[in-house]
Amino acid sequence: MLTCVVPLCATSQVALVNHLNANPEFRCGLDVFEDEPAMKPGLAECPNAVIVPHIASASLWTRCAPVVARRSARAPLV
Repeated sequence: MLTCVVPLCATSQVALVNHLNANPEFRCGLDVFEDEPAMKPGLAECPNAVIVPHIASASLWTRCAPVVARRSARAPLV
């Protein structure tokens, strides 16, 4: 399984599409793409690819952390 969540992923997405088509048992999850917002031809049609554009950080902890940090910065030191 391949999971790529950084814009500079070392995997060519054209090669990935070819690999996904040739190896249906292989799975991958992608949060970013080489040429955003466009995807490489064939990627969206791969049933063994999960494409979740920019939601890898969508956990409650990740989304609330900046709010907690701002509140902590304003809190008086005791």
